[in-house]
Amino acid sequence: MLRSGSAGVDAQREVVGACGGEVESAYALSGGRFDAAVVVTFPSEEACLAFTLAASATGQYAEAMRALDPACVDSAREIAAAAQRALTPEDDVPDDTAPESGSGSA
Repeated sequence: MLRSGSAGVDAQREVVGACGGEVESAYALSGGRFDAAVVVTFPSEEACLAFTLAASATGQYAEAMRALDPACVDSAREIAAAAQRALTPEDDVPDDTAPESGSGSA
């Protein structure tokens, strides 16, 4: 995008549209490994994959990352916590009621 400016965004918009997606916004990036960030909505995982395949076939590098809303993250954290509890043997769970070693009278 830095080399092509808005023409690059127009080209991305065309490829994204051909794969069934819609460009929500586009940004030029200075520094780092990418020169652009394009926020896109695709109707399916397959459409997103088709875009990355089409971009790769033309020599471009595209990396798709799923954006998650905070409610989804909260739900995933609850599921992960339950899974961790299920996978942790009971004798490995700290007992907060047991006295610390070395405390108490001898």
